[in-house]
Amino acid sequence: MPLGWRLAGAGGLAAVAAGALLVAQAAHITGERVDHAPPALVPAAQILHDAATAARSAHAINPRPDQFVFIERASESGSARPAGMGVPAPTSTGGPSAVAQAPSAVWQGVTRTWLSADGTADGLIRSRSAASASYDSYPIDGCRDGHQPERDKAGKVIPGSSRPCVPQPGYLGALPTSRTPPAAPAPRSS
Repeated sequence: MPLGWRLAGAGGLAAVAAGALLVAQAAHITGERVDHAPPALVPAAQILHDAATAARSAHAINPRPDQFVFIERASESGSARPAGMGVPAPTSTGGPSAVAQAPSAVWQGVTRTWLSADGTADGLIRSRSAASASYDSYPIDGCRDGHQPERDKAGKVIPGSSRPCVPQPGYLGALPTSRTPPAAPAPRSS
């Protein structure tokens, strides 16, 4: 797989992991409700703010170079509930109307990814759709001593063949932890 696609895939996986962390943190922040009333609508900005606050107070997890970063993503798509499955919606007179078509989520599949923390060990992507009982597996070749196995179009390793590479770490511990962006370089004068 070309380096550009591997970088794009790693960036996409990092974005999914960050989104999953935000959702998990937001769910943890809300805690349990003591009443049985329907949940109140909360602006997305408030959920993200609460998730960021919780993430800042959480202990940092720094994997060792010989460990793996595990990401599990369950994908869903929205659909409309059939009539009778929604919640009553207010009418312009303030009273309940017929049952509204409320969105619901339909499970599409799951993807599990193991990334080498330092990019030198072989990783794996396993995915399964909702319609399938088995997982499809896709290897992620680690980069050792500046080389990784060469694969044919079917994904099989070509014996005795390798290509140059640069390790693509699954964990970047040097990322900034503050909200302040790095200073832009000063413009050069001619």
